[in-house]
Amino acid sequence: MTSVRVGGARIRVADVVAVARNGVRVQLDPDVRARIAAARAVVLRLAQGETPIYGVNSALGANTGQLFWTADEGDNWQQAASLFPPINSVSTALL
Repeated sequence: MTSVRVGGARIRVADVVAVARNGVRVQLDPDVRARIAAARAVVLRLAQGETPIYGVNSALGANTGQLFWTADEGDNWQQAASLFPPINSVSTALL
């Protein structure tokens, strides 16, 4: 086997093993790049929305609840909280 084609037929376990263990090349069917671009556009649209979506614009695991944003269509991401100044102290008063 010299290459594994992705996008046309189902990928077999033997194909994954050939790529992972034997360095077999992966080739994409011509329509796959368009499908990837369409899926990426959906994820970016959702990620830039205000609704937190776990693993898309909200952190995973121990960082759950931290929102992230991107200004360059997903090439770079930052925590939304990093845009605000740090809170060094909190004062309260009774009236």
